[in-house]
Amino acid sequence: MEAKRKPDTSSMGDLRIAPRLLVDEVVNRIRDLIATGALRPGDRIVETDLSARFGVSRPLLREAIRTLQAQRLCVITPHRGAHIPVLGWDDAREIYHVRELLEGEACALCAAAVTDNDVAELEGALARFGAAVEADAPSGRIEATEEFYEIIVRTAGNSVLEELLQGLIARVSMLRARSMERPGRARHSYVEMKAICEAIARRDGAAAREAAIDHVRHAREAAKASFAAAGGRDPAGRGSEGGETGLG
Repeated sequence: MEAKRKPDTSSMGDLRIAPRLLVDEVVNRIRDLIATGALRPGDRIVETDLSARFGVSRPLLREAIRTLQAQRLCVITPHRGAHIPVLGWDDAREIYHVRELLEGEACALCAAAVTDNDVAELEGALARFGAAVEADAPSGRIEATEEFYEIIVRTAGNSVLEELLQGLIARVSMLRARSMERPGRARHSYVEMKAICEAIARRDGAAAREAAIDHVRHAREAAKASFAAAGGRDPAGRGSEGGETGLG
């Protein structure tokens, strides 16, 4: 019987599979940098810098960057590398529209399923947001807001809804940072989030949905004013090429 020929794969390039869990961890870390403003719209993603900071190889980092590109969190330009996209008002308007639909539904579902322990967690996140507002700590506000919504989405118990919102979170955080630059907006956000929390604590799904939609609409108007004040550009005046990494 003739022995089976071993296929020659030498011309197929590098067929190694990047460890998926490690790639996902790098993706999450870069998303966090975007969400907290360490990487800002227009900033270039410098591979040598981030691979050294994360302690990973450049091929693995490139795999993470391709994942971020698929999530529309970065743009890859041939011969120039990757950078964080600059959102225009048209992009922002579409994101806020989707936020109204998804966050309103998430809050309504959360109100139907919430436990006393969940309410306590939600109130804790709200208190941390309030403390960050008083301390004028932008990164603290973003982190507490993300925690607040993470509790809501987890408690809602709809994995598809959670996946859709997870895909938006970094771009939403870019817009949150922008809308909260408006004078007094952070304090208004606290009042609006408190209304969401109270409706959920009462197990009132309709009121929770209404409060969530009201919150998103006010955030949209604040962001719109910020875009208008900047002439439709990023408030920092960055173009699509931006700076290096924004990591300082």
